Amino acid sequence: MQFLLVNFGPTTGQFKEAFGVDIAAIFDHFDPTPIASGAIAQVYRAHLASPIHGIQQVAVKVRHPGVEEQIARDIRILNMLVSVVNHPHCLPALL
Repeated sequence: MQFLLVNFGPTTGQFKEAFGVDIAAIFDHFDPTPIASGAIAQVYRAHLASPIHGIQQVAVKVRHPGVEEQIARDIRILNMLVSVVNHPHCLPALL
């Protein structure tokens, strides 16, 4: 299986920005090799520093850097296409 991999370096910064603490403050171990990856995020294995309800091993999903902007751009493009489909008489003016 082949994944779209993003370097682990930005992940630590994103984590600190989102939660205000380093990864080490929450996890005893955070494997920097993703177990899965897709267009939006990567998934990592980790062990919580303090188990919650007896659970210590967890999967952590981290969005790829810049994915929010890409999704917003894609939605704008789709809205433009919907406009063209809903108003086909305007199509010649666009060409």
